[in-house]
Amino acid sequence: MTGVVDAHQLIGWHVDFHVKVGGVQDATSFWIGRNDNRVFVVAMTPVQPGQPVRITGTIEGRNRDVYIRADSVTPE
Repeated sequence: MTGVVDAHQLIGWHVDFHVKVGGVQDATSFWIGRNDNRVFVVAMTPVQPGQPVRITGTIEGRNRDVYIRADSVTPE
């Protein structure tokens, strides 16, 4: 997802990622990926930085921002 030139091309795609949480924004959102190449995730599951998780959801966009709306976030 982070390697495409225009991430807007991916809007609507379903994702199934096994990743570590990069950083926590607030109770309903967090980041995955490295600082220079990260993706925002909107979820209703509390997580901790560095925690391995499985994320399933859909790539969505608002204005110029592309993010993942998680259907589920499962700690691994």
